[in-house]
Amino acid sequence: AALTLDGRIDRIDTTPAGPLLLDYKTGRAKDLKDRLKTPLEDTQLAVYALLMDADPALQAAYLAMDEPEALVTVPHPEVSVTAQVLRDGLQADLSAVLAGQPLPALGEGRVCDYCEARGLCRKDDLA
Repeated sequence: AALTLDGRIDRIDTTPAGPLLLDYKTGRAKDLKDRLKTPLEDTQLAVYALLMDADPALQAAYLAMDEPEALVTVPHPEVSVTAQVLRDGLQADLSAVLAGQPLPALGEGRVCDYCEARGLCRKDDLA
C-alpha cells in the first residue's frame, strides 16, 4: 500500500551546496545537539527530509531560537540516513497494521507515568 506524507516545512534555503532544510526550535543549542545523539527520538527533520525525497545531498539543521546572543544553527549531518530508517519503519508498521497486527505501545519510563492517554495505548496490558 502506498503511504503519502504531507506537511509544511519550516524553511528551505538554497545554498551553493544544495538545499538546506531548517527546523525552527525553541530551546538552546546544547539541547538540540543532545537530540542528535538519538536522531530517531526527534524525527521532525527526518520527516521533512522524506517530504523532499531524502536526497543524500540534502543538508539539514535545527535553528535554536533561545540563544542569548544570536540564532544558532545545529547541523543534522545524517538526516538522509535517518529519513530512510524512518521511512522503512513506517512502511513496516503500515504493512503490519494492514495485515491485522496491532501497533505496539512504545512509551517508556516517566513519560508513561504522567501520560494522559495511558488508558488508550494498552502499554500496561502488554507489559
